[in-house]
Amino acid sequence: MSERKTYNLLVLIYLSKDSAMPRIQEDLPQVIETLARASKEAPHVAFRSTDAIVSGFLIQTHKAPQFIGHDLDRCQGLNSRDSYFVMELGAEFMGFGEFTRAHTWLQHHKSQ
Repeated sequence: MSERKTYNLLVLIYLSKDSAMPRIQEDLPQVIETLARASKEAPHVAFRSTDAIVSGFLIQTHKAPQFIGHDLDRCQGLNSRDSYFVMELGAEFMGFGEFTRAHTWLQHHKSQ
């Protein structure tokens, strides 16, 4: 039996520019929960803009990026004015400064 592929993914979430804080506080946790259901462990926050409209999450999953996209399409926390981008991360990476937590996560979840 072949082993399922594990993906290290960066998921970028861009809530619509007119999103107010109450909407962000209500809807962003739903997005995180959607990612958590697909992930082998809790999503790791790679970065978040100061207004919380743009966020990046690292997840490790057996789902290919397009299937994470399908999950996000069905997420109640996102609407048609929001955007997302899902990208598989490779074996080579570098981090510095404010991104050292993301760099550490990648070191611990490095693709074999």
